[in-house]
Amino acid sequence: WDLLLWKQSQKGPAKTKKLKIEKRKSIKSIKEKFEILSLESLCEGMRILGCVKEVSELELVVSLPNGLQGFVQVTEVCDAYTQKLNEQVAQEEPLEDLLRLPELFSPGMLVRCVVSSLDVTESGKKSVKLSVNPKRVNKVLSADALRPGMLLTGTVSSLEDHGYLVDIGVGGTRAFLSLKKAQEYI
Repeated sequence: WDLLLWKQSQKGPAKTKKLKIEKRKSIKSIKEKFEILSLESLCEGMRILGCVKEVSELELVVSLPNGLQGFVQVTEVCDAYTQKLNEQVAQEEPLEDLLRLPELFSPGMLVRCVVSSLDVTESGKKSVKLSVNPKRVNKVLSADALRPGMLLTGTVSSLEDHGYLVDIGVGGTRAFLSLKKAQEYI
């Protein structure tokens, strides 16, 4: 046993040095794979976690990483909300069951969003249009990819006897949030 231990200690420092060199190389390659988020690196379809900065009747202003900001139009919240807005316009009077954006979102709220378009304003600045619509945010997911415990973006599509049916925007799926579980988030 003494001989075996002695041989291991002889190989130890050489192995350690080799591991350190390999570790440096892997860290360097990881750094090369990532870049700092900028207007130039943004592209349509990119998913980003943002923080609601301002809420008005017609749009959200969302703070993005690295000092960037984007805008979510009222029609990019979810399909059901857009449908209700269209009904309201057709009736030419406010619907009682339609909540306003300030009632749905508040400054400081974290939102998963997707870059829907990059436009240039009249003044020549780039404008980042975002969507929080679950169908766009969760577009890359399939029913097979879903697992228990996953945290997903969704919108309540209806209130049932024992909970909420939630539209998560993934084809072929239906999500249910029980009233008991919902109390943990309210």
